[in-house]
Amino acid sequence: MTGHHPLIAMRLQGYCPAGAFVTVIEAAPTWGPFSHPDRAMENGGSPDIVIQPEDNPAAVDLRCLRGMVVQIHGNDRARTIAALERISQFEPAKVIAAGEWGLRAWKPNRGFFDL
Repeated sequence: MTGHHPLIAMRLQGYCPAGAFVTVIEAAPTWGPFSHPDRAMENGGSPDIVIQPEDNPAAVDLRCLRGMVVQIHGNDRARTIAALERISQFEPAKVIAAGEWGLRAWKPNRGFFDL
């Protein structure tokens, strides 16, 4: 997993962005000097966490997403839904997951549901 360190540093300083992106990828990426997820906020974007092919989405530590609106994208339905379920354990404001397979969401007062 990558891209979480800048968000953790921000949260430790008492800041909480409104939202964040999580991408579940299936192939090793090639990032340039300005496209690495660790640089997303530096370059004016939202926090961007990437769950890499070697990561288990059901076991990653995403406590830094607590209280935030989280948007997940991934084309592998099982891995993306596993990330959605994992993130929901850390009390986000709400989560929506999307991919070629469809849309699924989670809200604290509603639980999981398809869109």
